[in-house]
Amino acid sequence: MDSLKGVYCVKLKVKPKRNPQQDKAQSELEESVPVYATLQEQEQMLKKHKSEYRDAILERVKLIGNRDADGQLIASTPTHIVTCQHRVSKVLDEDKAREILARKGLLDEVEKTEIYLDENEISRLFEQGRITPKELDHMLVISQETDALYVTAKNKTS
Repeated sequence: MDSLKGVYCVKLKVKPKRNPQQDKAQSELEESVPVYATLQEQEQMLKKHKSEYRDAILERVKLIGNRDADGQLIASTPTHIVTCQHRVSKVLDEDKAREILARKGLLDEVEKTEIYLDENEISRLFEQGRITPKELDHMLVISQETDALYVTAKNKTS
């Protein structure tokens, strides 16, 4: 060890070697990520502004619009025609439907028994070891596959 006396160790930061294709990809990534992040911020602002304008326009059309034969409200500006269609979504109130249909003797015609596999019960069987991982894997298929992309700004320190 005496032979190392007076010798200083210097820790060098060595970057792994890359091929030209990786260097190009890194360069392109560094160029495109800030643009993407800016567009993402602008998109959020645009969605907010669009929603605000939509609400204001609907309010004004409801005040000054004229109903056509189909019940739509129509308003116009020198450059655009604005049509407001009122839409209603309805869902079946099963209790009321059962009451009415039972009273009319029609319930048997519309009541159906659905047979299905309970995924929670399949998971329970797997956890108990009654289904092997290989068997479970054969039961599962990919219904949708996507890639999520999250871009967040780094905190800038000066």
